Amino acid sequence: MRSVIILAIVFVMIATLGPVLAPHDPAAINIPNRLSPPSADWWLGTDALGRDILSRLLHGARWSLGLAFLVSVIGLVTGMIAGLAAAQGGKLADWVVMRTTDTFLAFPDLVASV
Repeated sequence: MRSVIILAIVFVMIATLGPVLAPHDPAAINIPNRLSPPSADWWLGTDALGRDILSRLLHGARWSLGLAFLVSVIGLVTGMIAGLAAAQGGKLADWVVMRTTDTFLAFPDLVASV
């Protein structure tokens, strides 16, 4: 459990400091170095347009972490509102919230994502 917490803290730190840690501009196109293998200059290599993959990963980590946090907050607020409505609204509100929850839980995650 401790290693998971340490890994999460390291990921948050890397995502936060990604633009500072990135060795190259993630959007800079460098055609002569396209599809370069990993080396001292390009730690993870380059893509088809010569962009540094490590820099792109470091910049993308910030977006991934930010969107995950935003979705979690939206789910938390929605769940709190639904729970409060079910608890304080009486039998009809409780029934509506429970049937809505059952409907969402009836669909597998893969089908819902499509």
